[in-house]
Amino acid sequence: MASVFSAAFAMPLLDCLFEADQSATHCTYQVEPEVYGNIHNVYVVCIADNSAVTQIRAGLVMKSDLVHTDAIFPYAVTAAIAASPILSGKIEPQRCTFFPARIKVDGPPLTEPEMLQLLAQHYSQFSFRRAN
Repeated sequence: MASVFSAAFAMPLLDCLFEADQSATHCTYQVEPEVYGNIHNVYVVCIADNSAVTQIRAGLVMKSDLVHTDAIFPYAVTAAIAASPILSGKIEPQRCTFFPARIKVDGPPLTEPEMLQLLAQHYSQFSFRRAN
């Protein structure tokens, strides 16, 4: 597990890089329970390389005080990418399209298998969309 990371507007819980050979590398993050509880919105974000056909290259599960309609939401995703040991340097946010999906979560923090399942569902949903 990676070290604790927190920011006022983005807290990555899990990030994942999808490789060309169909494999994936992911990393989960430890967060302090009191910090986790104070940030309310959970998002699964698929990150697509801008091309004629969307190619999902990465994904995040993150908590944020922002909602996806906030003008600065993309900066929260960009900050999470920059803080990631597996995404930083491999994903160029300025060349990407973000597909966020807000997830309703009540109770304890999501487990790693739950986050991977959510990410896999959204990967399947967004992997055939065209980037704008």
